[in-house]
Amino acid sequence: MFTQNNNGFPTCMKIVDLGCASGPNTLFLISHILDTIKDLCNNYNLKNLPQLEVFLNDLPQNDFNNLFKLNTDFSRENGKERKIECFVYGVPASFYGRLFPTNSLHFAYSSFSVHWLSQIPEGLGKNNNENIYIAPNSPPQVCEAYAKQFQKDFSRFLSLRSEEITSGGRMVLAFVGRNVVAKYVFQLLAVLGETLSDMVAQVITNYGMFSITIHLLPYHPCMESNFASEC
Repeated sequence: MFTQNNNGFPTCMKIVDLGCASGPNTLFLISHILDTIKDLCNNYNLKNLPQLEVFLNDLPQNDFNNLFKLNTDFSRENGKERKIECFVYGVPASFYGRLFPTNSLHFAYSSFSVHWLSQIPEGLGKNNNENIYIAPNSPPQVCEAYAKQFQKDFSRFLSLRSEEITSGGRMVLAFVGRNVVAKYVFQLLAVLGETLSDMVAQVITNYGMFSITIHLLPYHPCMESNFASEC
């Protein structure tokens, strides 16, 4: 994105935070990007600072109103207007769908969001009865269903972003992974599922008719094997 031959940055840089949430940490990334751009321009004696268009993306139920309230204070630095003009927009939609025109983004970023699946994995049915996630007593079909759904979602995510990010653009993803040996990342979720089962069993006479229909949707891939067989 930054080149001396190109006299610095594009005139207007377009940046997206995918899965931005709604707290003050959302604007921390933008602040860091602004500081980095400003430092690079100072180091290379570039007088024309780029403008920034920042798109904050999350699901429609995200509290965008809170983000816009925080942005009022963010637009000022040490009580003064920031030197780099920054225009902030909300994009309420799933990042597993198309969000932007072709070749329109310079930088895409996602922090601890991509490991959330787009939907309940197909084929779970009663295979994972009494569990809310992958547990030590889950049959192999359950882990395979989660892995296949992640593969489908992540492949689509990368395909869509490849169309939206311009030539020379960049993307940074931070999400939870696991060591291939660590089959169950969150043992706490298995304990939570057991606790829910015990609570329900105390009030249901015919426990054999009971089945948990809660399915948590994170999935944590590993680098050492392919998605569909890594469990």
